[in-house]
Amino acid sequence: MNPSLLQTISSDSALHAFFTKHDDDHNNGFITRLDRSPIAQKRSTFYHSLALNTAILCCLTILAILTIRSNLEAPYPPPMRVAYALTQDILLASASLVLFQCRLRYRYGFRETEIILRRSPRSLNVEKLTTGGSNLQGSKSNGTRLEALSKAATRLVNPQLLYSRPGAILSSDYWTLEYPALLDAYDCVDNGKFSDVDFDFTLWKQKDGLWTACELWRVQEIMTGEQESDVFENLTFPEKC
Repeated sequence: MNPSLLQTISSDSALHAFFTKHDDDHNNGFITRLDRSPIAQKRSTFYHSLALNTAILCCLTILAILTIRSNLEAPYPPPMRVAYALTQDILLASASLVLFQCRLRYRYGFRETEIILRRSPRSLNVEKLTTGGSNLQGSKSNGTRLEALSKAATRLVNPQLLYSRPGAILSSDYWTLEYPALLDAYDCVDNGKFSDVDFDFTLWKQKDGLWTACELWRVQEIMTGEQESDVFENLTFPEKC
């Protein structure tokens, strides 16, 4: 596997400053990709998800109002209070999602090429690749691991699990866009600080103040489902290795 898949980002570059600004305290990093699907499909997905989330939001709002009124009239046991708290959390999450997504579409509309940017899960382990150095070249084991990482990251940025399926919120694969970073990214692209091409399918990780980009878009080989499953488990649960 070609070691050029791993690129160290210059500390004085706009990309380095951008990702450092938006990374969390645990340095989980990001996964980015470009959505080049037809604009008509993007519109359909957005309005479909907006209708679903609006319906859910209305139902939860009614439920929350009834819950608050009931709480004023009679006490409830702890399990019921926990259920109410979860309902309120889901209500806030749904409202936040609708507002952020609508704000994104209002400011930037629908583009032929759109950026997908999410925070990388803490369980996604790429240290074995970033510390492998030149051993990546010609190493079948590392090549297989990188291909599995590519497959895993593809699932982690699957738009179908973004906001168009209400049941997806209960899935362990559920995710949302990193909206503050995404809005900033579009502003930077429009101002010419960097290009949207820089956000093609890549895993970004920070260590010791340096950012490493694992350019998964370069991976072209295809693995079997069994190979992918085996190596993905090793990558996401390193303690089992």
